[in-house]
Amino acid sequence: MRRPARPFAAALAIGEATLREGLRSRLLLAGLAFALLLGLLLAAVASLGIFERQHLVFTVGLSAISALSALTGIATICGLFGSSLFNDEANACWVRPLARPTWVVGRFGGLLLTVTLLQLCMAAATAAALLDAGGELSYGLAVALFAAWLELCMVMGLTAVLCCVTRPVSASIWSSALLLLCLVGDQLERPAAGPAWLRAILPLVHALLPDLRRLRLIGEASNGQPLPPGWWLQVPPYAFFYVAACMLACMLLLRGRRPR
Repeated sequence: MRRPARPFAAALAIGEATLREGLRSRLLLAGLAFALLLGLLLAAVASLGIFERQHLVFTVGLSAISALSALTGIATICGLFGSSLFNDEANACWVRPLARPTWVVGRFGGLLLTVTLLQLCMAAATAAALLDAGGELSYGLAVALFAAWLELCMVMGLTAVLCCVTRPVSASIWSSALLLLCLVGDQLERPAAGPAWLRAILPLVHALLPDLRRLRLIGEASNGQPLPPGWWLQVPPYAFFYVAACMLACMLLLRGRRPR
């Protein structure tokens, strides 16, 4: 009788195979095209003879990295994670002595690493444009890029959960809509108008969505301002806990699913 593979080794093998698949996918090529366009845009901005062009490159670069990374992460999870739940790939893994949690961790980890490599390319383009504009690489830039990566992790984790309960196309739509809701968290947390039942539900929705407002450090980084008090002790642990909760939710949702 064939013995099951060790979970950690099996997750690494799945992650490595997923990384190779992601690097060959058209989604990553599209993301690289956006990264190239970002580099050209920042180079054009840096060449402008206007006041505070360093600040403009900083702001445009970090904003584009945050937006493009989130959209690429949603597309990658829906295209390579969600679609695997409805084809023979996941079914072939589940009929073997391989636990579903191992598949979830390996698959998600490989896709996260794929999009992280793309984000690093955009970060390198931003850094090059900033240096070309006469700026310098600062601690604030590194922290802002790390915060953008944490945002990417949480967005991809939420999208993975949605892929476990609906089709990839629907999951992409819901993820994009929820991402927009995350940007208006104040209105969800403290709704000022509307029916009583809606004002009672919206705070619950806000609690389930990732709090991306604390990850927006563009203003602090570009102006050289200090981080909010306790940021390192609160925000990164919260982001990692949120991703872990999303992985646990995926495992529970897939626990009762049977191979087709």
